[in-house]
Amino acid sequence: STVPRTTIMIGSLKMIPQNRANPSLHCSKEIKYCGLFLVIIVLQVLYLHFALHRTTAAITAHHRHHYDPRKHVYLPNATFDQILEDIEISDAAQSLPSNGSLFCFVFTSPKYHRTRVPAVASTWLSRCDHGQIFSSAPIPDYETITHNRIHSVPVPYSTILKGIPDEYDLLFSKTLLALRFAHRMYPDFEWYYKADDDTYAIVEHLRHFLSSLDPSIPHYIGYRLNKHLPRGYLSGGAGYVMSRAALEAFERANLYSDRERCPPCQFEDVGLGRCLANLTIFPRDANNDKGQHLFFPSRPDQIIRWRGSDSISPETISFHHLSPQEMLDLELFTYFIDTPIR
Repeated sequence: STVPRTTIMIGSLKMIPQNRANPSLHCSKEIKYCGLFLVIIVLQVLYLHFALHRTTAAITAHHRHHYDPRKHVYLPNATFDQILEDIEISDAAQSLPSNGSLFCFVFTSPKYHRTRVPAVASTWLSRCDHGQIFSSAPIPDYETITHNRIHSVPVPYSTILKGIPDEYDLLFSKTLLALRFAHRMYPDFEWYYKADDDTYAIVEHLRHFLSSLDPSIPHYIGYRLNKHLPRGYLSGGAGYVMSRAALEAFERANLYSDRERCPPCQFEDVGLGRCLANLTIFPRDANNDKGQHLFFPSRPDQIIRWRGSDSISPETISFHHLSPQEMLDLELFTYFIDTPIR
């Protein structure tokens, strides 16, 4: 039988309601709209996913194009012995102590021999027990003025980086070579501090920080960054210090020629952190009792602008990205101007 329909008369118009007693039609429309909305969201998510994938692939391809791990210099014993025969160690370097508490070395390149090198050599480097500049070519003397007279000052250097092109991608190779050279040629120091030629260090603060630590235990200390590696790594720009035991562990494990545990890396500090992590030597962030950093991968003015002046500790050890003039200014304010009279 058919269901009778209700007819409504409005003036001369006759309206016949359709399925008046069946609300399921309205629900089905809502379901359709919800389904369409979900489809749109899914399509947007898929689009973003593939867009991100394409961007990541492009970045990866860019790095692969610009970074060739085959360039990396590995150091089996025979090769390293040949390198030692071909390098030059300056008279100024040979006159420095062969043992002590702190060995410091600074990376540079010939284009900075007359700018950054004199600033480093005439300020903080000489306060280490033994401080050297590592370059790929001999470094000329620099001039200084004392008692209104100009003096020529020799630079303590080694050409341990000779033959390695001055490319950022090869900084990891240079670091491994420098660490092995420092340990092989100067094994009787307790601590080894690596810095860049635009880094300024307050050596007395570094000595004070290290005085409570045991160099016979593997240590790897500086400004820790927590990306790229599970336990992080230390910023190369701020400089980092390794104990004698850490270098000995590196040598015993022969990581200098181990592509599995010490693989080539575009970034020197990340690569070294990975190598040491494979020896269970993990980075230690150098902080004081208040939690303030002591090594900084930035300039003082940047730190103050980003974090405030109270983020800089009186026991600060290092700053980075400094011009030669800024190094000389820091030297002046740190060592030659007393605290204001109160």
